[in-house]
Amino acid sequence: MRYLKSILFIAVLVFVAPISAQIKLKDKAEKLVKSKVEEKKDEPMKDQTSINRATKAYITGSSAGDNKLKSFEKKMDDLEAQLANYEAFLNADTTYNSKLNTFSLQGEGETLLVVHKFIEIDMESPETELKNGKKYAPNYGFEEETKRYNAFVSKYNMLKTGSHQKALAYSSSRKDHEYETSYDNITNKALKQELFKEKPEDPIYSDMHRNNKGRIVFHTSEVIRNNPSGKFDGNFNASDRLYARAFFENGFTNLTMTNSKGDTTRYAQNGVVFPYTLIYIDGKLQDYKYDNASLIEADVLKNNTRQIWLHPTVGDGLTDIKWIKSVDKLSAGNHQVKLEYWIEEPTESDTYKAKIAEGEFTLVKKAGDKLKIGKSWSDFKVAMSNTSYESKILYVAQQTSKMEDGLTAKAAKIVSSDWKIVKNNITGAILYRYLVVQIKFTNPEGYCYTAPREAKQEYSGNGNYASEFTLITHLNKNIGFNGYIDCD
Repeated sequence: MRYLKSILFIAVLVFVAPISAQIKLKDKAEKLVKSKVEEKKDEPMKDQTSINRATKAYITGSSAGDNKLKSFEKKMDDLEAQLANYEAFLNADTTYNSKLNTFSLQGEGETLLVVHKFIEIDMESPETELKNGKKYAPNYGFEEETKRYNAFVSKYNMLKTGSHQKALAYSSSRKDHEYETSYDNITNKALKQELFKEKPEDPIYSDMHRNNKGRIVFHTSEVIRNNPSGKFDGNFNASDRLYARAFFENGFTNLTMTNSKGDTTRYAQNGVVFPYTLIYIDGKLQDYKYDNASLIEADVLKNNTRQIWLHPTVGDGLTDIKWIKSVDKLSAGNHQVKLEYWIEEPTESDTYKAKIAEGEFTLVKKAGDKLKIGKSWSDFKVAMSNTSYESKILYVAQQTSKMEDGLTAKAAKIVSSDWKIVKNNITGAILYRYLVVQIKFTNPEGYCYTAPREAKQEYSGNGNYASEFTLITHLNKNIGFNGYIDCD
């Protein structure tokens, strides 16, 4: 609330029309501003820059200086009354409609109050929204922000009258404010439907999609979205190549998620919603989420169908170790596998999620069936052959790997063809040199893992380097490979 007072205080200042400044008036104005700041215990306004800005605002106006100061005092008193009313408004135990119906617009000077009142109504977590309020007025600069406030006010005024079409048309026509994130929190269901049905999404490419909305289908080859095969299988051998495709009712951006209480919904928004697939085998949820994509990005938002890679051919990609582990621990025989495709958005106050597709198939495992990832240690080529270096590097890796989740270092390969010398950015002095190496590990379960490291030698002077190596994680993701591999 203290911060809101600061914003409202500055807002009043900004709305005063300019006149020429006078020295005497400036002194009186600054003294008055300082006294008001002290009265309000307004910490953000105590710095001299803010006081100077406030003073300047009040010695510039359309009327004489003394009248201006009197007007200022009256506005400050009015502001105190507004804040008291606002606090009562927030604390009142009234319904959404009651708050909406009793609210009235009273002019530009109350724009901030108006906006926050309506944001307050629509937000589940009002305190959080108020704390975030400062993003609407960075550095107390209001010129551009005022346009947004006025747009918000006009939009919400239309909402109050129930004119959904007008609200949509108005907001769509505005070019000087951002409104979509606010729409995400609108509680009026009819307006949401009106707004979000206009969001662009991919067309439905096939009858297969039309007939399988909300379902996941399975095949032994990639399921192309605009030309899926006519027949999908329900039985697979564990050793079969295995693909799946999820068909949704709508594109991601037009799908709704529900909070944990089941009483509030919101639409998927760009950059915050995570899609994933849950896998059940014989009714038991496996101990991971199979991420189909790390994040719904702009080019994915329109998608109304997604491919799921379970056990693809090597040319299409690697098989996830989590799927391999799930299949490896199964006994010989038939097993029922179920996939559920979910979207989820964690927020400060709750988590919104929705299951948007599901499908099942029977997996037949035979004794001795063993899945392959599709990449092995032999695929990593040696760029510099030096058995002495390799031996020293492996020794260091064996000592440090004991601290890495029980990994045991088994082999090392130098995959860079020459040394990389690192110098001090300022002095140019040589600090150290390093080689990029690939280390092979095994974990306690017997699976193989590999990761790149920098094999580093400190500079000792006179063109010499330490004979021993230290290993550090290579932070450049474009160099080396980090992940599970097949054990040769």
